[in-house]
Amino acid sequence: MTAIGRAVAAGATANLAMGTLFAWSLMAEQAAADVGATSTTTSAVFATAIATFQAKGIVMERVHLDADQAFTLLSRLSQEENTKLHDVAARIAAEASTPPTV
Repeated sequence: MTAIGRAVAAGATANLAMGTLFAWSLMAEQAAADVGATSTTTSAVFATAIATFQAKGIVMERVHLDADQAFTLLSRLSQEENTKLHDVAARIAAEASTPPTV
């Protein structure tokens, strides 16, 4: 695991702003309506957005970056690992919510 990955996995989870989640929900619903998607697709889009916001918040809190820098870092990790951004974000969020072993 990289130093950044260890730093991200070392602390508590970040809180999400309800206004941001609401905005993403509206955007996901509108995007789904525009393409005629089902509610399952809308749910998947929303779940991906939540994981990305959680990971960005975790990186911001643990590595002391602003929102743009945190997203850039997540994007770079995604490219370096040749992994989709939402998969990197989901892994960071999952690792952050796992309590350390004693």
